[in-house]
Amino acid sequence: MITTGSNNVMVGANAQTTGGSIQNAVAIGANGKVALNNAIVLGDLTNTSIAFGIGTDSPQFPLDVRGTINLRNNGKIKFAHLSNPIHNGTKDQFLTVNEQGETVLAKHRLRIDNVTQWSDKVFTKGYVLSPLADVENHIQQYGHLPNVASAEHLSCLPIFMGLVWWRVLIQMTRISRKRIILLVID
Repeated sequence: MITTGSNNVMVGANAQTTGGSIQNAVAIGANGKVALNNAIVLGDLTNTSIAFGIGTDSPQFPLDVRGTINLRNNGKIKFAHLSNPIHNGTKDQFLTVNEQGETVLAKHRLRIDNVTQWSDKVFTKGYVLSPLADVENHIQQYGHLPNVASAEHLSCLPIFMGLVWWRVLIQMTRISRKRIILLVID
């Protein structure tokens, strides 16, 4: 029940302010409670199954919007479940959708499925290096290193950059190993 305040609207059984002198507030729904000035609260805070729909008559989520949401005048979206702000001085973060369909803050990551996929394999016993002549022939014929996508290929087809980076790293590791072998021979 409102005891003080002004310009408030309460709709629903037991809809009220939480106390104090609340101004310009709205609480809608049974047991809806509003605690701030200039705020609108929909539904009972203890009822986790409440769904609010805009443009739909059967909302499936706490906020279910059919259509486009426009943010104006430098409007922002904040994801309270993310532990750090989107702009915290780093530029390698981005919003994405995970396997469960949730929006998450992520960083570019490269994951390998087993150790033989990493460039260390070049230094393992039994790894056969391509002869330098074969590498040179491939470069002369195709204009790029073997097993590394060409610039033309990358400009035409989308490709996972982690894979490109991994292949370039293997090529660099091969070159390092060849240099070591050549230094030992000399």
